[in-house]
Amino acid sequence: MFFEVKRLLRLEKVEAAVQAEQDYIEKFDHLQEVELEVVDVSSHGEGLAINDEKDWIVAVPFCVPGERVLARVYRNDRMHSYADLVEIVRRSEDKVEWRDDSRIGCKYFGKCSGCQYQMLSYEKQLELKRNIVVKAYQNFSHLSDSLVPEIGPTLPSPQQYGYRTKLTPHFDAPKPDMIRNNGEGFNIGFQQKGRRIVLDIEECPIGTPAINQQMTISREETKKNMAKYKRGATILLRDSLPIDIPIEDQVESGPTPDEKHVCITDHHAVVRERVADKMFTFSANSFFQNNNDILRSLVECIRDILPSDEQDSYLVDTYCGSGLFAITLAEKFKEVAGVEISSESIKYAKLNAEINGLKNIRFIAGSAEAIFEGLTFDASKTTILIDPPRKGCDELFLKQLLAFSPKRIVYVSCNVHTQARDVGYIVKQSGERYKVDSVRGCDLFPQTYHVEALAVLSQV
Repeated sequence: MFFEVKRLLRLEKVEAAVQAEQDYIEKFDHLQEVELEVVDVSSHGEGLAINDEKDWIVAVPFCVPGERVLARVYRNDRMHSYADLVEIVRRSEDKVEWRDDSRIGCKYFGKCSGCQYQMLSYEKQLELKRNIVVKAYQNFSHLSDSLVPEIGPTLPSPQQYGYRTKLTPHFDAPKPDMIRNNGEGFNIGFQQKGRRIVLDIEECPIGTPAINQQMTISREETKKNMAKYKRGATILLRDSLPIDIPIEDQVESGPTPDEKHVCITDHHAVVRERVADKMFTFSANSFFQNNNDILRSLVECIRDILPSDEQDSYLVDTYCGSGLFAITLAEKFKEVAGVEISSESIKYAKLNAEINGLKNIRFIAGSAEAIFEGLTFDASKTTILIDPPRKGCDELFLKQLLAFSPKRIVYVSCNVHTQARDVGYIVKQSGERYKVDSVRGCDLFPQTYHVEALAVLSQV
């Protein structure tokens, strides 16, 4: 956030405040209400407002540039504060591009912390997500502008609602009076924006139809049995193809427009999902991308980025999980290896390769200290694909990556800030032996500020 402060207030003003020890002050009283002009949007989807003295930034959710708002401040930080939106005093003149409340598809929007962008056109959402990628590389890669290519347009999601294949509504431990009063006040849903309060939410429009249907049932069952819960808990809702049909039949039949979906609620159950013409099965409690509709486009995007002469080349899918990228890209390469620390994920990855009839792929249970041990691929003909958790790659992994020295690196990330950091490390620590060929965002979570990022590097 301090990067935003320096950008909007200008560096000289910020440096003067730091010198005068005025950067950490209680600028506003707790719950003080103040009128502000919104001038930008943060990387977390909040409106960024400047006070009338133009020496302080306030992050206010659910508002857009050009609006004058009344905000209630609940926390001060370094030359910025966080506030709740109380009222829009004056709307933006550029209403069509920014706010149009008829676009809002959820009655809890403005309270629930899940979505930030429902009032925006989808084109504007994609533009904002491109800007998040731009700012991430400016602030976290520590690379000069000449070393970062122009950020590409954000890959759109085919569906902007009804796309999310996993939801986890939660609840706090019930109080005695809630049990006595048949569940009155016992909320099951999602976090309120800016508060540690669970909102009672019976439907989530970004979830798939199968998930929302089961959400109603699971909420009723949980409220009936709430007395047995001594602490808060989470309900798992995971979209799946039917698991009572032989998977071989599903592979053979291929996708159909009216293909039935069910919702899995057991953490230990198995989930089935189809990505393009490939079938995947994995444990319900494991990670798998939560927007199936965009995965075909994402895989095709990666496939198109790779040169057409990869038939004599190799792919290593690190952090491979149950084999999503290794399996969907296998036909592009001579041989493929998936590497994963989790033995449970490796079990499903091997099963998925077998289900899809792939013979040129193997999966290796690696260790953090020797992630590439056992690989016999020619590094000069090898592409390494990285899809790490939000924290990004640790230094141990990156050092092993550089020591292996692959021809190309494809980096998929759910956190563009750690991706930018890691890409900068690779370029600098290699002595600029690697160059960044392309970077773009991918919209796996429409209506929210979240943006997946895809970066490609190759040896110079």
